[in-house]
Amino acid sequence: MIAHIVVPEGLAQTNEKSEQCLLSDYYEALLTQVIHTVPLNGQVFLAPGNRFNYPASEEQYAAEYLMSKRPDLNVFVPPDISHPTYLDTFDNAIILRTWLQKQGQWPLEKVNLYCNAPHCLRSTILFRLCGFHVQSVIRCRPKAVHRKIVSRLWFYNYPIIQNLYELTSLIYNLGRWLKWKTSLHNTNINQPKIEHCTIRK
Repeated sequence: MIAHIVVPEGLAQTNEKSEQCLLSDYYEALLTQVIHTVPLNGQVFLAPGNRFNYPASEEQYAAEYLMSKRPDLNVFVPPDISHPTYLDTFDNAIILRTWLQKQGQWPLEKVNLYCNAPHCLRSTILFRLCGFHVQSVIRCRPKAVHRKIVSRLWFYNYPIIQNLYELTSLIYNLGRWLKWKTSLHNTNINQPKIEHCTIRK
């Protein structure tokens, strides 16, 4: 079965009295693609995101939105991910992988990855480096932006600036991935080896 993974793409700024959707237009555009393309009872994994000082995090709001539009979908959300710093694309991938391992669902056989168009290259590279078998990438941008995105992601509204941000962030994330991969390799080397012996009668 193909797993559909959605990369978080931000929340919208709002006030406490507002009842408007908290998803950014960029995130909602991705979820609209999911709603229109994922088959009946399909598996959708929402990669962990950030709270941006809201009561819930990006993927939790996204799950509510998806279930209101497509209650038939099997939506998976890693429960209450707490992190002292901002989660970037490498964190999105590695935390989801760790959760899948704990659930006994790793590795996923085939993956369709959904992400914002300028975010596509970094998302694809990092999810693949983290072991996800990405066979297809669905990228998009909203036709129009109506909601103001959270200030941390202000560059989303400026494609040229976002492309520069993506390039520098990719280099930074590759460094983090290399450190993780080296640590994983060293852990495997240091694990005690089990000696096998043959008992002869």
